[in-house]
Amino acid sequence: MVKMVFCYGIGLLLLHKRWPECKKPGKFDFFFHSNQLFYFGIVVGALCFEKGIKIMWLRNISLLEKSGDVCDFSDL
Repeated sequence: MVKMVFCYGIGLLLLHKRWPECKKPGKFDFFFHSNQLFYFGIVVGALCFEKGIKIMWLRNISLLEKSGDVCDFSDL
């Protein structure tokens, strides 16, 4: 969760400050524009969120298996 917020925050900060195009106007028109860096931060943050959800889910399943409270769906 912290990694996700960090990636979102860095992307938002780059977009707000218009970095790097404010340093060298015209050089970053097509590649490494602040909007592209913002969306890169959003995608990386979303991937961190997905990985965190998977880890929490696997931990929950392993704890349930150890306690014997696993649902058996064969009787449905």
